[in-house]
Amino acid sequence: DTALGKPREVFRLPTDLTACDSRLCASIHFTSSTWVTLSDGTGRLYLIGTGERGNSASEKWEIVFNEELGNPFIIIHSISLLKAEEHSIATLLLRIEKEELAMKGSGFYVSLEWVTISKKYEDNKKYEMAKCNILRGKSVPHYAAIEPDGNGLMIVSYKSFTFVQAGQDLEESKDENMSEEIKEPLYYWQQTEDDLTVTIQLPEDCTKEDIQIQFLPDSVNIVLKGQRFLEGNLFSSIDHESSTWIIKENNSNQYLFSVIADPKEMPCFCLRHDVDALLWQPHSSKQDDMWEHIATFNALGYVQASKRDKKFFACAPNYSYAALCECLRRVFIYRQPTPMSTVLYNRKEGRQVGQVAKQQVASLETNDPILGFQATNERLFVLTTKNLFLIKVNTEN
Repeated sequence: DTALGKPREVFRLPTDLTACDSRLCASIHFTSSTWVTLSDGTGRLYLIGTGERGNSASEKWEIVFNEELGNPFIIIHSISLLKAEEHSIATLLLRIEKEELAMKGSGFYVSLEWVTISKKYEDNKKYEMAKCNILRGKSVPHYAAIEPDGNGLMIVSYKSFTFVQAGQDLEESKDENMSEEIKEPLYYWQQTEDDLTVTIQLPEDCTKEDIQIQFLPDSVNIVLKGQRFLEGNLFSSIDHESSTWIIKENNSNQYLFSVIADPKEMPCFCLRHDVDALLWQPHSSKQDDMWEHIATFNALGYVQASKRDKKFFACAPNYSYAALCECLRRVFIYRQPTPMSTVLYNRKEGRQVGQVAKQQVASLETNDPILGFQATNERLFVLTTKNLFLIKVNTEN
């Protein structure tokens, strides 16, 4: 049951693509159960109607839109939107563009293009480009997805993105200035029963010598390079004599991977929280409760940090296991804790252990580089330059 059926060709890119100098790898996104968006890596976008995939051997993929959209791009995300009078496909494209005036930094910027292709039902017209929004940033986002209603984007990124061309309907141009910089909060506040932690963003060139911090029973005072940076009274008294401060390189939670748990929702993303890895499901409809914590992989944040050669990271859509692979050969599978059949005691604490999590390592019989990695509830698919490997992880029940 780890054997694959005979592969069946459903689509072939129509043109000779070797002529393009700056060609990228082709990229594909399964927009819905009947639609696919495809980039050939030269700057051309295809929208393909597939019919219900997997139903019959005669399934025929049909191009309904194909257009040159400038420089080469990859597809990050796409969604299908059905309204009473029209059908649209919203797609998110990513390009790395060269700065015309490279004053500082790498001389490149990241462009996210949010393109909507639509067709009205009553016309016999073709699918056409209806809208284009462009955002710009200085780092490639870890995660970017279009909200299920098509009204917004969610981006997880090291540096912020701003609109340079916003909401331009090709029929009517709405002149809305959306390029207001999103201001970073002055500080982040975390509090438990025992501790209070305030995290502040320091200017980039700050060293420990530039900082003076004074803790008082009811207030805190921070001076940077002789200038007052942050000062304020606390709600209640603290033990100021045992209060300490540290400088950390990057204070954000490390981004690990994203996974589609529910096709109707945006992809989930997994972040490191201390030693664990927590999976979060974004909900655009719930403004007050946009992040739902849906799974925890115990100690995975700690374990994966030692894997220096890691290339891909994934988890099963039902969160039963997480897996990562290195560039060559090795695949690590981390199973969720399961109840023990025998009695086990923790020697140090003398308590009975009810559940145990397992780690397994699979070694592929190949030295070809790993190019793709996909987890389902039962199997792991590992693609190399020459083979597609299937690893059976779970039985159905």
